[in-house]
Amino acid sequence: MTSKLAVSLLVLAAAALVAADESIITLDSGSIQGEVSSNYRVFRGVPYAAPPVGNMRWQNPEPVASWSGVLQTTVDAPGCPQDCDFPPGTHACPVVTNEDCLYLTLYTPRQSVLDQGPAPVMVFYHGGEFINGHGGGGLWNGSAMAAYANTIMIGVNYRLGALSWLWNGDDIRGNYGIRDQVLSLEWVQRNAQNFGGDPKRVTVFGQSSGAISASILMSSPLARDRGLWSGILMESQPFTIPLRDPTTMPALTSQFSQFLGCSLSDKACLLSKNSSDIVAAQMAAQNSMKSDPKILNAFLCWTPIVDGIVVVEQPFTGLLAGNYDPSIPVVMGHTRQEAFLFIYGAFTKPVPWYEYDLALIAILGEKSGTAAIQMYPVPSNNASDTRALLATVATDYIFICANRNITRTMTQGINSGRNNVWLYDFNHLCSFKSSWTPATQCYNAICHGADLPFVFNSFEVYVNYTNDEQNLGEAMVTYWTNYGQSGDPSNFGPWNSYSGLQALQWPSFSIAGGQPVMSFETPMNRLVPGFQSQYCDFWDAQGYGYPN
Repeated sequence: MTSKLAVSLLVLAAAALVAADESIITLDSGSIQGEVSSNYRVFRGVPYAAPPVGNMRWQNPEPVASWSGVLQTTVDAPGCPQDCDFPPGTHACPVVTNEDCLYLTLYTPRQSVLDQGPAPVMVFYHGGEFINGHGGGGLWNGSAMAAYANTIMIGVNYRLGALSWLWNGDDIRGNYGIRDQVLSLEWVQRNAQNFGGDPKRVTVFGQSSGAISASILMSSPLARDRGLWSGILMESQPFTIPLRDPTTMPALTSQFSQFLGCSLSDKACLLSKNSSDIVAAQMAAQNSMKSDPKILNAFLCWTPIVDGIVVVEQPFTGLLAGNYDPSIPVVMGHTRQEAFLFIYGAFTKPVPWYEYDLALIAILGEKSGTAAIQMYPVPSNNASDTRALLATVATDYIFICANRNITRTMTQGINSGRNNVWLYDFNHLCSFKSSWTPATQCYNAICHGADLPFVFNSFEVYVNYTNDEQNLGEAMVTYWTNYGQSGDPSNFGPWNSYSGLQALQWPSFSIAGGQPVMSFETPMNRLVPGFQSQYCDFWDAQGYGYPN
């Protein structure tokens, strides 16, 4: 009896010790142990799904199995297989990759903060053209959000490239990465209270292809109307670039099949290939599509597929039609010169004026292309190289004006009066550009992704911010987490601990209110009414369809 009592007391003591150790969290599948810093906690490599390996390749994800003991979560998990081409200075590529990659990174405030009440959760889906990136690493580091804004931030790995988006019309259905994202949101709902989060305050946010993911989730039957999120934040969503569908996917997958040496109907052959073979064939197929006559498809090759099940329609079409929950507030925005990175990457040699004319007509069709040539005339001193002008046109058409059009529709159209939407423009040329990217076209342009070091405000471990940049990063973290905390980026509450912050009110978008856009810039942010109205009115009149 005495020995049994002693054992019981030891068990109780051990349980009490675990409960007192804030580096340990008990989830629905088991306990994890992370790292505790002075003002936040981080748990890296937290499994949220069963490994999609072996016969689980090209299968819908399953919840992670339970484990015994305490799982050590102090090192980033492998990224999903990829041939990552992010510049080294961005610190955005995974160190290692593996098909066993469905993990997440979890940043939380300290337990003493969480003891005062549950914190909001912001779930981030990284960009990278649906072929690159991961949920860990140095770029999308949520420590500032956790430490200074009492917000939980989660970065999620999801399947990429052919291992996610391959489609054969039969037993390989694509969209596995979107299903991974849905499963990760279900995981958050089950576990939020276990790590101090509020399951009723979950913001889905993403950049570039991660923003496309967010817009897909908004209207997907798998995710919408299920209470999986309370807010959506989309950074640099290229609304005008189409996703592939059953008519456009076969051109890509047939090339993949040839490079891999497997028929798309031969599942055994496809399963026999290792992930390196698949990524190599995926990239070879992508390179072969650079001459795709549907020019916009070449800018985003491996994408989710509009299958009528997971992705019921193009995101732009779905949001214009009101196929989303209009009670959910939305934030969206762009950088000032989004497309410079892509145009100069696609056209490595100067583009003379006559090729500029041909390119616009090829992309937009003869009527809209001719109108665009008149709207964006070639300056006489730049006739020998029009890439900067072509990038300006692409930025307006693909990003700035398409985002404004969606915003206007949400606030004035089919769901008029039911949506609060905030629109922003990032307009700061970073001081550390040579450390950030080797793309010299971005040394004098605010390119795609230029906002990311400031959205998370955790990049100073790699570069030296100016004082103005430090203020800019603190402001962006504050507006983002204000939104996560309350559904309103201008709601400056007690959760923020940055001092001396410029608390500029950011009104929601409305035509009657002058169509205000928050411009994030140095030395101070400012509101810009009617931002780019002349050009966006032009594109609204032309339309944002997919003529090619």
